[in-house]
Amino acid sequence: MNVLAKMQKAIPGLSTKTFDFNSHITFNTVNINGPVHFADFGGKGNPMLLVHGLGGAYTNWLAVGENLRKNHKVIAPDLLGFGRTYLEGRHSDLDSNVAMLEELIEQHIKEPVILMGHSMGGLVSLKLAAKRPDLVKELILVSPATWTPYAIPNLRIAATFLLSLRPGFGASIARRIYKHAGAEGTIVEALKHCTNNSELHPEIVKANITLEAERLGAPAPYRGFMESWRSTVLYLAQPHAYENLVKQIKCPTLLLHGTEDKIIAPKSLERLSLLRPDWSYKVMAKAAHMPQLENPVAFCDIVRSWLRAVEHKRSRFHKTTSIEGSKAFLIPG
Repeated sequence: MNVLAKMQKAIPGLSTKTFDFNSHITFNTVNINGPVHFADFGGKGNPMLLVHGLGGAYTNWLAVGENLRKNHKVIAPDLLGFGRTYLEGRHSDLDSNVAMLEELIEQHIKEPVILMGHSMGGLVSLKLAAKRPDLVKELILVSPATWTPYAIPNLRIAATFLLSLRPGFGASIARRIYKHAGAEGTIVEALKHCTNNSELHPEIVKANITLEAERLGAPAPYRGFMESWRSTVLYLAQPHAYENLVKQIKCPTLLLHGTEDKIIAPKSLERLSLLRPDWSYKVMAKAAHMPQLENPVAFCDIVRSWLRAVEHKRSRFHKTTSIEGSKAFLIPG
């Protein structure tokens, strides 16, 4: 049985559609205290920076990159310790990744971005937008890590957190577990937990398996995962700090998640929307933790529609301000 047949058996509902998601992607590496790998989907317009979540990589955005590039220059980096961005002496805690993205925007993109963050990447994006509002034009949070992030706490989550308290030891144990499961088994199991399997493209699953196999052969491949996990959980254990962070956001923000999320409790995200009623809040029916993979067309439609509305509102504001300024100028002294 070939890999595709195995995947279709392991993941019920796996799409049989095919598409060439590599047609416009180029891969680059920049030096930010060490190599940082990113996928450049191409495109023109305002730059859009896509930030993956815990255990993810640029591959988390393969289903939507081609669509989003129609209106934007789309870049998807691998965070420190993930994908092809190996630690090489660096750390992968939240603040280290915020600093890395900050430099990526300032030194390489060189203009403010539309910042889209998924899961842990949503928390990293929140911190960046609060720290450097001058670098973020709009913020899109996709199933972001928030208070009590896990809908159903279980022994696996508790055990992973305990292992993360000693990242070196935890990474060693994780490598043994995932090596035993194999790249294919590891990715299929992760997708079962994170998606509802309705619109997954086999090429994207294969791309994730290939990348996981590549990482399994690298030194200390899961230390970054453990450091990020520990940093995220410890930060979210401070609800007041998180609320203060959310209140600092000044740019237009879209909060988007699925109704069937088994990782981040939908009630927590609803609570987040109530904390910032000025944010736009969209819920995708039947989607789980990764709506950008599960229903990429609907996902892109929501994002594009919201960005158009933001731009329209901004244009009206500038027009009104300009008119009022002209009137003020004409008032006789």
